Amino acid sequence: MQVCFGDRTPAGFRDAALIAILPGAGLRRAEVVQLNMSDFNDDGEIKIRCGKGRVDF
Repeated sequence: MQVCFGDRTPAGFRDAALIAILPGAGLRRAEVVQLNMSDFNDDGEIKIRCGKGRVDF
């Protein structure tokens, strides 16, 4: 995370967010890369549109 925050470009913050979301939400890489800003709500919930095995949640 220190390396990510050391990179002051949007990519550094993006990478830090991805590192935080992966284990914290129990998501796989393929699920994280499909996320859009509209998938996040103000309550901290994330809408996963397509999970493992193409199962919608």
